[in-house]
Amino acid sequence: MNINQLEVFCVVAKTGGLSQAARVLHLSQPAVSGYIQALEKSLGVVLFTRHSRGVSLTAEGRALLEHGQKMLALYESLQKTLAQVQKGELRLSLAASYVVGNYLLPCGLWSFKNKNPKVEVSLDIASPPDVIKKVFDHRVDLGFYEGPFPVGEELAARIFGTEEIIFIAPAAGKWLGKRELTMAELAREPFFLRETGSGLREALAEGLSKYGFAPKDLKVEAEFFGYDPVKAAVQSGLGIAAVPAVIAQREIKQGTLVGLRLAGKTLELNFFMVCRLERQENDLLKKLAKALCSEGNTCQDSGATNEQGLF
Repeated sequence: MNINQLEVFCVVAKTGGLSQAARVLHLSQPAVSGYIQALEKSLGVVLFTRHSRGVSLTAEGRALLEHGQKMLALYESLQKTLAQVQKGELRLSLAASYVVGNYLLPCGLWSFKNKNPKVEVSLDIASPPDVIKKVFDHRVDLGFYEGPFPVGEELAARIFGTEEIIFIAPAAGKWLGKRELTMAELAREPFFLRETGSGLREALAEGLSKYGFAPKDLKVEAEFFGYDPVKAAVQSGLGIAAVPAVIAQREIKQGTLVGLRLAGKTLELNFFMVCRLERQENDLLKKLAKALCSEGNTCQDSGATNEQGLF
C-alpha cells in the first residue's frame, strides 16, 4: 500500500464512484480502478461493492477509511513539517473556542511571540468539539477549549484556566442593585441558552445538576450561537442568561447588565489545552505552554482526561 493508493481510495469512498473520483483527481477511470485493485491486492481484502449506481464500502473498506483519513492527515502534516525544517521556518497552528481565543489567549500569545519572533503562529476559532477533532486529525498542533468534553485515548489534555460562571440580567427594574440569584428565580425567569455543543452549556448543566437543579427545569426562551446575541437579548429585558464572567465584564462596568451569582453556590468553567500524545515533548509546544501558563492560568493536570500530563 502506498499514499497515492490511499488517497485515491478515500476520494472514491467520498464520491461514491470511480468516474466521479476520476474527475476529482484528474485521472482516467481505468487509472483509478487500477489504484483500487492494487490496494485491494496488497491488503488482501475487498474494499468496495460494485453496483449500477457506483460503489459502496464493505466493512473492510469502512475500517480502512477511518484509519486512512488519519494517515493522510498525518502524512500532510509530515510534509509541511519537513518543508518548514528545510526552509528554516518555525510554525505552530492552534485552534481555540470563542472564549479562549478571544479573551484568554491574546496576552499569552503576545508574550510568546515577543520572546520567539521567528515562530509563526496561526489561530483558528471553532466550537469545543471541533477543536478536539482538529487536534485529533493532525490539523492543528494544540487546541484550547472550555467545558467537560472527553478527548479520547490518543490525546492528552490539562486544565490551564478556570472562570466563574455568572448570570446576567438587564440593569433595570427589579434587577438594579441585585447581586444574587435564587434557585426559585432561576426556574421562574425566561432564560437564554448557548447552542448544543457549547462548552458553557455543558458546564452549566453539570454544575446545576450538582446542586440538585435539573437543567430541563430552565424556562428556555431561545438558544443562540455565540455570546453577543445572548447579551443583546438580556439587555433588551427579555430574560436572563449564564455566561463566563469575562464575557460580560465590559457591559457590567458600563451599567447595561447586572452580574448575579447563584445564592450560596459557585459555578465554574474549566479551560483545557489539548494535543496529541506523541506531541507532548515537542520543545516549541512546551515553550508556548509555558508562556500561556505564565499569564496567570492554572495549568494543572486534568483527572478527567488522560493520566499522561500535557508537557
